[in-house]
Amino acid sequence: MNAYYGNSHVPFDLDLEVAENEVVAPLGHNGAGRTTTLRSVTGTAPRREGTTAYQGTSIENRSVDRISNTGI
Repeated sequence: MNAYYGNSHVPFDLDLEVAENEVVAPLGHNGAGRTTTLRSVTGTAPRREGTTAYQGTSIENRSVDRISNTGI
């Protein structure tokens, strides 16, 4: 996934897979892309490249409430 926050290109080529019942906490300094990553996954911020899937099914182009109802 590639996303931008203003002119900042963060995250850059992120490839993330989270297993069932696994808890993930993004860490990093200011500007590392933690919030932009979460917003891109949940659909509240646009991605410029990449895809997002949940349990093998694309969740792109879904509304934020539909994405949150999947369990993410």
